[in-house]
Amino acid sequence: IKALLGASGFGPRFLCHDRTTNRAVVVLALRADAVDRDLHTLFRELRTVQELDHPAVARIVEAGYGGPDSTRPYIATEHYPEAEALDRLVARQG
Repeated sequence: IKALLGASGFGPRFLCHDRTTNRAVVVLALRADAVDRDLHTLFRELRTVQELDHPAVARIVEAGYGGPDSTRPYIATEHYPEAEALDRLVARQG
């Protein structure tokens, strides 16, 4: 973990270093009670969209369970340091 990027109703987001690929990723530590469907279904859907390749969409690197006992759900995406947050873009451009 390099830094805490923020938090939302879904859980905290961390800037991390992926040792396998040697690149920066964003890890969302999901709050299971904040997701509107069971995690098995969510992870199956995420595997489907992992292949999306579009400049406006952060690619999903991995999703699963982590932590000491592999029970903490998470989603890892590519990190785009130059990207502007949607709320800031809307505030700036309307």
